[in-house]
Amino acid sequence: MTETSLIEKPLDLIEKKEDREILAEISHFLKDFSQPITSIQVNKLVLNDIEYPTEYAKVKHAKLELVSRYYSIIDTYYDIKKKELELELLDEEIENETHPIKKKLKQLEKEKNVLQLQSIKSRLEIVIKEIKIYHTHYLQYNGKYDNLNDEDKCKLEEELWAKTAKNNPIIFEERYGDFLKEVLGEDKYKIYLERRKISVGLFPRELV
Repeated sequence: MTETSLIEKPLDLIEKKEDREILAEISHFLKDFSQPITSIQVNKLVLNDIEYPTEYAKVKHAKLELVSRYYSIIDTYYDIKKKELELELLDEEIENETHPIKKKLKQLEKEKNVLQLQSIKSRLEIVIKEIKIYHTHYLQYNGKYDNLNDEDKCKLEEELWAKTAKNNPIIFEERYGDFLKEVLGEDKYKIYLERRKISVGLFPRELV
């Protein structure tokens, strides 16, 4: 039995034909909400120049996304294996069950588990597609930021945080005021502060 047919089985409960047609149409929307992140989303939205203003920042975050999905695949592997064993056990129980109603209940349970297994496998396919997208982005830099020593990494981190602070001055002022002052310098910080108070107003802590 296919995933689509399993999803549509509950529609048998709906009496009116027009209602069933509407719900059947809605069931096909499911695939629209189970799509992997696109290359455009990664390059233009996720790895944007405001939050990740340097090459190093983009590579660092791409690697973080890859590691996160790697662990997701490990979890999914065990979810699939567990579900497959549950289905094997249900098959045995169905075969050995003599009570007709209990047998039907176990068959319903199996249908539900099959659908859950298909959903898990679909999720795995999405994760793999997203890994390919992030990996393609990572490969653009040809390992440029791999195997950095502590000194070079520290310099790149300082550059990253300085640029990030300039891109998000209000956030950094509220949370890390001294750091923003250090990044901008005393004179530029005073100018920024005057402009911020005019355009944004005072922070709650400044009202007390």
